[in-house]
Amino acid sequence: MSAPSERTPRISRRGVIVGGTALAAGAAVGPGRGLIGLLGWWNDPARLERSSMQQHLAERFALAAPDGGTIELVLQQIDELPTREVSNPEGQFAARFAAPSGTSLAQDTYAMSSPRFGDIQLFLSPVHDTAGNVAAYEALFNRPEVTS
Repeated sequence: MSAPSERTPRISRRGVIVGGTALAAGAAVGPGRGLIGLLGWWNDPARLERSSMQQHLAERFALAAPDGGTIELVLQQIDELPTREVSNPEGQFAARFAAPSGTSLAQDTYAMSSPRFGDIQLFLSPVHDTAGNVAAYEALFNRPEVTS
C-alpha cells in the first residue's frame, strides 16, 4: 500500500462534467474557432459583415478613452477594401468613424458600444486629412473566408 503523500490525485465528478462539457462545446464550435467563440461576438459573424454594419451608419458609439472618459464617435461610412480576389466580400471592408474636433487617439484597440449595436472592441487607426489633422478613425475588417 502506498503512503498518503504518493496517492494519485482524484478527479471529482464535477471536474469530469465541467471538462467534458467544455470539450463538447469546443468540438461543436468547429475547428479554428475554439471555446472563445462561445464567449463573445464571434457567435454571430454576420454582426461584423459589411451589410450589417451599414445598418448602423450615422449611429453614435461611446468609446472608452484611455483617460477614463468617454468619446462619442459616429459611424460615418463603410468602404470596400481594394482586393483582387474576394471570397467573402461581406467580411472585407473599412468602417470610418468621425470624432469630435480635437480628439487625439493613438492607433490601438478600444472598447466601444452603442444602444443598437451593443459592445465591441475595435482596432482603430487615425486617418489624416490633407493638412495632417486627424479627420476620422478607421477599423479594417479582413475576414477572407466565410465563417458561418
